[in-house]
Order: sequence, then structure tokens, then C-alpha cells
Amino acid sequence: MLKQLAIKRIALIDELALNFDGGLGVLTGETGAGKSILLDSLGLVLGARADPGLVQAGAERASVQAVFERAALDAAKQVLAEAEIDLEPDDDELILRRNLSAEGRSRAFVNDQPVSVALLRQVGSRLVEVQGQFDTGGLADPAGHRELLDAFAANQTLRQAVAAAWQDWRAAQVALDDHRQSLATNLGDADWLRHTLGELDELAPEAEEARKLAEERAFLQAQERIMESVRGAQNALSGKNDVASALRTASRALERSADKVGDRFQPALQALERTEIEFAEALLALDALARNIDLDGSKLDAVETRLFALRELARKHRCEPDQLPAVRDKLAENLVALERADELLGELELAVTEARAAFVAVSEQLSEARLAAAGRLDQAVADELAPSRLEKAAFLTDVDRLAEPQWGGHGMDQVRFSV
Repeated sequence: MLKQLAIKRIALIDELALNFDGGLGVLTGETGAGKSILLDSLGLVLGARADPGLVQAGAERASVQAVFERAALDAAKQVLAEAEIDLEPDDDELILRRNLSAEGRSRAFVNDQPVSVALLRQVGSRLVEVQGQFDTGGLADPAGHRELLDAFAANQTLRQAVAAAWQDWRAAQVALDDHRQSLATNLGDADWLRHTLGELDELAPEAEEARKLAEERAFLQAQERIMESVRGAQNALSGKNDVASALRTASRALERSADKVGDRFQPALQALERTEIEFAEALLALDALARNIDLDGSKLDAVETRLFALRELARKHRCEPDQLPAVRDKLAENLVALERADELLGELELAVTEARAAFVAVSEQLSEARLAAAGRLDQAVADELAPSRLEKAAFLTDVDRLAEPQWGGHGMDQVRFSV
């Protein structure tokens, strides 16, 4: 708040110091009493254009100094810091000064530190608002009346709660709208998903099945050559060159003299025994291979039919055959989500209803606080009108309920000052 305005050699004023006590200060007087000179002086020290015509006739220079309370330091702190203007820690006032020469040159100071006029204007804009009787901004603009009433009533906590409740309501409404749009877009998807899942479930693809079928197919396609190899191996191990019989004959020949040589024959006998066992297993493995070879081609036909069916369905879903089980699981999840859509719609509608109710409840509290504060504000202004010889004037604060489409983070009210 402005504490003092000191003027030297401005227009008709030689030297004047006005001291303002805390609270509302009013300058009154008849036409020509000098009110405009005081406002021009205040504008000059706040960074307005320097008009050499303000300098008193015959004077070389004029000066204006404005002293503000400690709170003004906080308001201007950021601007001064950005301009690298250092204030003393023990400063309890903010002092703006402007010197103006008769030639129109001016110098500006903040707490006796020289600054540019542009910086002085920035600081001044944060401290004082000057407006005329025909201005539509500031106090005369209804758009700011709600905030002014809330500041008077100290409604900051309630305003924050209303803003948070409004955001919750908006978020719930957006989620509901998005879900409704999704339902409208995906209305026919459920039937398609059921049909597609039916195809997949009928075929019932398994993990790694296509790879295994491809390997089986390659084996079956080469079964004639494989059969020739197996028969050749069997023939080589049987007939005139009976290896198994030769191994048994060799073992019996050694066993007849084994009791006369101690353990000397054991390594040979054990090797012959192992060879006989391995040889028998080799014959069994060859027999098993021979039995698994399908020379009539029926097994190959079955494998190819299954493999081609998997590949065809994979092309339809634009994936690899072995990815079909994962595709099936994903489609099943989508179908469950769609089938649950109505249930989710109800949950989202309930969330919107509850969020709206919460917003209305806290907004009603804010409205009540505003109505109570409006009466106090009207009385406080009325108390200041009579000493200003405006006892016949009336100041009224109207708090009206807005239509729901106009509700917002500020609540449900419109506030307007009327004089």
C-alpha cells in the first residue's frame, strides 16, 4: 500500500508530501483543486511517459517519490531479481523515485538504485492500478468481481476445493463420453469376435504346432529315401554277417577260460556286453523307424492338411502360424471387454453422478460464504462513502446462481458490484 507521495516542482506544486494511513485513501476537491496533478505525478513515478510540461515553469527539474509498505517488496521481488537489482535484507519499504528535467530527460530509481524507465514501469504495474471513470477494466469489469469478493472473504481454501471437484467431475464426464463413443464405434465388433473365435477354437492351434508339423512334413516327404536307408542298415546288420551272434560267440569263448586268468578278461567281456546291448538297441531303433514310415502317404496328407489350415488362418490374421494361440487369447479378452461394456457404462454414469454431487455440495458452501461476505462488503464500503460525501450512493454486491452450462472451477455463482 502507498504510504507517502512526495512531489517537488510539478506544475503548480512547489513541494508537497502526502502521507496515507492504512486503509482506504480518498482525494476529493472542487474542479481545479489539483487532483489531476497528483494523479499525473503518481503516474510519472510509476513509469508513465515523461512530459516536460509537468516541470514547473522556471524550474530546471522536478521529482516525484512514492513510498510503499513492506508488502510491495514481495510484489516486485521477481521483477527486480530478474533485472539483477539487489535489495537490502533489512529494507522494510519500497521507494520509487523519478527525476524529470525541463528538457524532458528523466532518471528512475528503486530504493536509490538507478533503473531503466521500462523496469520502473514493470514494478509500478505490480503495485498500482490507475483507471478513469470510463474505464471498463479493473474494478469496473464484472469478470473480476467474483475474485475480489473471494479475496475479501478469504475463500481460498473453498475455491481450491471447488476447482478440484470440478476437475474430478470433468474427468469422469470425459471417461463416460469416451466409453459411449467406443460403444457406438464397436457395436458390431462383438459378432465379428464371436465368429472369429469360433474359427480359432474349431481349429484349436497349439503353441509351436506349425513348426513341428513342418518338420514332420519334411520327414514324411522323404520317407521313401529314409526307408531305403533303414533297410540298408538292417541288411548290413543281419544275414550272413550276424553281428549279434558273433558278439555272443566271442563272449562264450572268453568265458571258458575266464577262471584261469583272474580278472584279465573282464575289460574285454564288459566291452563285448556293452556292444551287444547297444547293437540290440540299434536294431530296435531301426525297426521303430521302419514302422513309422507311412508308405501309402495317408499320414503325410493329414499333416499337410493341418499345416495348410494353420497357415491359411494365420494369413487371415496377418501373423505367423505359431502366433495363433496368442491372437486367440487377445480376441477373447476383447470380447469379454465388449460384453462387459454395459456394466462399465453403468459404473461410469454413477461416477459422473457422484462427482457432480460432490461439486455441487462444495460449491454450495462457497456460495453461502460469498453471500455472507457480500453483506459485510456492502456495509464496509457504505462506511467509507459518507466521509467521502457520497452518503446518498449505494454499493451492492449481487451473488446470483449461474445456469449449469456456465458452472466451472470458480463454482456456480456470478458476482457483480453495482453502484
